[in-house]
Amino acid sequence: MLTNLGYHVVVAHATDLYRITKSTKKNDDHDAMELAGYMRRRLNGEDEFSECFIPDAVWMKRRALCRFLANQKKELARTKQQVRSYLLLNGMYFLDSFSDVSTNIAMKKFADTKEVIPKLLAESMNRNKKLIKFTEDVIRQEFYDDRMVEILLSIPGVGLLTAAYLASEIVTIDRFETKEGFSSYFGVRPSQRDSADSLKRGHISHRGDDLARRLCFQATFVHIFHCPESPIAEKYNRLISKGKHHRLAVVACENSMLMMMFSMLKNNMCYIADPEVLARARAMADSLDLNEDEDEDGDEALTFELMKTRKKEDN
Repeated sequence: MLTNLGYHVVVAHATDLYRITKSTKKNDDHDAMELAGYMRRRLNGEDEFSECFIPDAVWMKRRALCRFLANQKKELARTKQQVRSYLLLNGMYFLDSFSDVSTNIAMKKFADTKEVIPKLLAESMNRNKKLIKFTEDVIRQEFYDDRMVEILLSIPGVGLLTAAYLASEIVTIDRFETKEGFSSYFGVRPSQRDSADSLKRGHISHRGDDLARRLCFQATFVHIFHCPESPIAEKYNRLISKGKHHRLAVVACENSMLMMMFSMLKNNMCYIADPEVLARARAMADSLDLNEDEDEDGDEALTFELMKTRKKEDN
């Protein structure tokens, strides 16, 4: 809106505005003075904060479409949790053989019961699945000629939602100079603290978009499972053999996955994978259970055992 009015707009990362965020004197007059100081020093050539990239209206619309699809998937996951809770509380164990209660076979089981609540929940899941399919069709039409999405979709483990949302976050790969800067944009690079000659690495920074980081985590997870001979899977196995926790190992591989995406996009090259492997991986990518099993920290609790069970069911 401000740009359309003729203003030159600069949006700073709030975490870099230490004079405001770390101040013990919080009022409008103080913040206005500090903002004026930031702009005065910026006009004099000082670089005190990182500048946010603001996409145009077309890319904002595409982001909104992807977020809507992600929210629908979350809603479906919550309904599936309600189904499992109801079945457990009422001693109905006929769906224990299904890892996904939203499959057509499981839905038919619901229809055969005399209970009203399972039928209502099944109807809710059915409507949600139709809305998800419609939204996916809209996203395919929106990105049908986008080269970035085509390249990202060639990677086993990356689905339509992941490819489209990452593309809408990237917009143009030319605005990233290095692969380290690219992965840092999504918040998966380890934080660093310098003290004299020592360099300490901490947890990942978690800067950037949470949904993009979560989708990339899921894509990395599926890629490791379906491509055991890829360098990313080899890195995962190497870290696990050294005693690293499963999630820490996947996060480290997620960093490598993003750097691989950067190289592919920079060189305009697709991932070369076996068509059958790519098809199987894409079937599990953007899983409807993306947020179904979370612990209190919001981490995905999907395991390789669960994926093996689903793979057997598919076969």
